[in-house]
Amino acid sequence: MRELPWQTDDGKPAFTPYGNGRLHALADAHEETLLAVAREDAIRARELVRDPATTSGELSLAVRALVHAVRSAAHVADLRGHRLHDLALQSTFREDNEE
Repeated sequence: MRELPWQTDDGKPAFTPYGNGRLHALADAHEETLLAVAREDAIRARELVRDPATTSGELSLAVRALVHAVRSAAHVADLRGHRLHDLALQSTFREDNEE
């Protein structure tokens, strides 16, 4: 089962069977959006750090955004790692059954 990059209404991980349907395309697009936002947050934070006029409040908000961005990026990495692992297991299972 593929874990999706969002949760169910009750806060639990959402899953769907592996495949190539619309739900998978939506999940892939959502993962890409999470990564794009993380990259943008990193660029903005770097600009704030380089600006001597940046206030401590602005830096605090930037740090909060970066914490969220890192969590999102790590979640996407975990999801993709799980899929790679599952694909490797499926490949091994197929090879074992072909013999």
